Amino acid sequence: MHSAEIERRLRRPAPDEPDILPALILPTMPARTGASGGLVRGGSAWRASIFLSQRIALALVALLLALAGAIATGALRLDRLPNPFVTNTTFVGRGISIDYPRSWDVVATTNGLADEGSSTVLILSNTGVDGCSSADLGEDPGPTPVVSGDITYFPEGGGLHPIQDRIFACVVGKPMAAGEIRLVVSLGYPQTVGVGPIEPFDPEAWFANGSVYGDPTYVPTAADGWTEAIDGQPAKLLVETTSIVPGADEVRTWGVYQPRLAGFTWFVRATLRGPDLDGLRVQADAIAETLRFDRPTSPVASGTAPVAP
Repeated sequence: MHSAEIERRLRRPAPDEPDILPALILPTMPARTGASGGLVRGGSAWRASIFLSQRIALALVALLLALAGAIATGALRLDRLPNPFVTNTTFVGRGISIDYPRSWDVVATTNGLADEGSSTVLILSNTGVDGCSSADLGEDPGPTPVVSGDITYFPEGGGLHPIQDRIFACVVGKPMAAGEIRLVVSLGYPQTVGVGPIEPFDPEAWFANGSVYGDPTYVPTAADGWTEAIDGQPAKLLVETTSIVPGADEVRTWGVYQPRLAGFTWFVRATLRGPDLDGLRVQADAIAETLRFDRPTSPVASGTAPVAP
């Protein structure tokens, strides 16, 4: 009995082995036959496959080492890579950042790379506000100068020129939807030039008796209600149950003092309409508490009440 016959008999299925075996999960190299018809193992194709697998493995190792080096040196920041599973997004500009739900509607926002002269930095709504976009409001040429003899002046009454402030003035007059949170971030209170704040604003409710907003000598104190902290800076919450916004049930305004801008305060103002005011308050406060300054600041003091006595 020659070798080919022996190999053929050895390849017969065992008594308990099925005649047709399922295909292998891993691919196999095609076998080649020798001069006698038998299988020949190894060969140049097999050796080439092994060599190629080794090269792929070495390339993967080199790539992993390069990534590890970039992360270790800070060239690659994993914390700054976009995460599609994160439900929040961040506004960055005017020296601050603040987080808000990705699903919310951005009614207006400033250019994060430039100061466009607006008090209003960001306007958000969890339901959206119709009719107050820049396209709806159109261009604003500013006040018309008046010439009187040799003098050119602008009449009292002025106006709102930056588009973000004009959008804010429009939003204030729009009725709220049920369950809406309308949140505005501003550096100071948005105002109409020559008229005053767009919404009622009482400096004495925020600062000391007899205060005028913008006093660079004012230092927040616990006696004036600055008993909270946001990003290490004195903060205060003022709650109002009346509003000029149609349909509003409550207005929650967080003021955050910033010593680097003497006389200025950041305001995060959330106007709410029920039902479920308790749930809306939690959402609004959570957004306000994410306010962060992009440069180191010097807290007035440390602890739960970082304010002067």
